[in-house]
Amino acid sequence: PDMPLASKLIVVIDDDKSVSEALASLLRAWGAFTVCASDGDELLHALAGRKPDAVIADRNLGKSIDGFTVLNQLEVHWGGAVPSLITN
Repeated sequence: PDMPLASKLIVVIDDDKSVSEALASLLRAWGAFTVCASDGDELLHALAGRKPDAVIADRNLGKSIDGFTVLNQLEVHWGGAVPSLITN
């Protein structure tokens, strides 16, 4: 079968675990490897030095921080932009 995301590492950042797990399940069905986290620090720890192919982040992470702020922190950490999508 066609696997549009075969072997891609896609990150899901969301403070709602059921949402991140559902999205990760769909991405895995499309062939991606996934890492889920509720914030940037948790994500960097889970990635253990790897840089993802793309990031999907919730706009409102519920801890007085938003997905845009986390993406900015990650881009500083990785030294450049990574393909990303902010969900609402």
